[in-house]
Amino acid sequence: MLERYLTWVNNVDESRALKLLLPDEPLDVPRAVALMNSVISLGNIDPTLKPHTLDCTEPDVDAVADVDAIKILSHILHSLLQPFIKITLSLTEQVILLCR
Repeated sequence: MLERYLTWVNNVDESRALKLLLPDEPLDVPRAVALMNSVISLGNIDPTLKPHTLDCTEPDVDAVADVDAIKILSHILHSLLQPFIKITLSLTEQVILLCR
């Protein structure tokens, strides 16, 4: 499912989406962080707006349902990832994010 929607994120084309989802090296941490950031960005996209609508007029019901599920995953990944990559967070903010 992510393969279909990752191309909606800026700077992610089909080949980049495949590389993010199927990396050559499974322990490639920077690529894993890039994938999580892409999913987080995808969770902020509104599938009812152009250019993500059918014929640029009405929303695709399947896409809306899929993006709703991706938004939940996006929220989880954001809470998990930020404490480890955002060095300006206080210890309290890190714990709050991890406890969500």
